[in-house]
Amino acid sequence: MDKDLKRMSRSELVEIIYQYQIREKELLKENEELKEVLADRRIRIDNAGSIAEAALSLSGIFEAAQDAADQYLTELRIASSEADQMAQQLVIEAQNEANRIRKETARECLEMKTRTEAACSQMRQKIAELLDSQENLKSLLQSGGMQEQGQQVEQEQQE
Repeated sequence: MDKDLKRMSRSELVEIIYQYQIREKELLKENEELKEVLADRRIRIDNAGSIAEAALSLSGIFEAAQDAADQYLTELRIASSEADQMAQQLVIEAQNEANRIRKETARECLEMKTRTEAACSQMRQKIAELLDSQENLKSLLQSGGMQEQGQQVEQEQQE
């Protein structure tokens, strides 16, 4: 239940505290009323002089106290159940959001992979073309008539 309370918003916690304060005031009022009834019953017992009559009058007080205790426990169970339901809803929402983020990330990764593979393919093709050009140039340079032009091309490449 502590975890459930930690997940609740401030306003929800304030509302729960407020409801408990109201219930506490009601119970204190009821307690005062029961004290008055008890005092009245004591007077009756003192006046009755009979143990049997005193037992009968006290049974009503115990019944009222038991009813108040049962009502309080019922309200606590209801509050706890509502808090558990809210916590379960929060967990479900968090799981759904995490799944959405995972799917979005997987989609973005796939897009990046596709773009990267296309760029690598273009680079490989460009490198292959450059290597072919270099081989063609070497062949021309090695052939007899183009040595002077080859030297000029090499000088231009070095510059």
